Amino acid sequence: RTRKGFDTLIKPWMPPAGDKAPFKTLVDQVKTYEPGQSFIDGGGFQVVKATDSYLYVQFESLKKGYIDDVEFAISEDRKGVQVRSSSRVGSSDFGVNAKRLNYIAAGLREKGWSIDAISPASHPDYFYAAADAADQTFDPDRRKGTEVEKGRLERPNFGNRAVLK
Repeated sequence: RTRKGFDTLIKPWMPPAGDKAPFKTLVDQVKTYEPGQSFIDGGGFQVVKATDSYLYVQFESLKKGYIDDVEFAISEDRKGVQVRSSSRVGSSDFGVNAKRLNYIAAGLREKGWSIDAISPASHPDYFYAAADAADQTFDPDRRKGTEVEKGRLERPNFGNRAVLK
């Protein structure tokens, strides 16, 4: 179960004070994204709209052609960047949006940005739903390169839900 609006919120990404053009830094980092990293977005990505304060990008899966929408916008106080990433189809994205954003965020952190990682600790319901969906999907391509490539996902129970390690 995913509690929408609670477990899916992403804290604003904060550029370093010395970055004179933080949104340009963000756009440049997004454009260096490598399709296929972590076995996702093999269909590539396309910048749909880019202004000096807003970026809209579509990422495509290779096998099924699913499109995910990712948006970045300078916050009203102009101090941070708001982030939205969403799959268009289904109730779970199998953790793809988190992998993508964490990959982009890692590059920005190297440039001094302050960005919280999206992890099972910060977004437990999101990761539980992703793991549950992956466990119920026996698509070998989706499991490729993961610890469950050849078997079912085993998750220990904690209370009324499983916990990811």
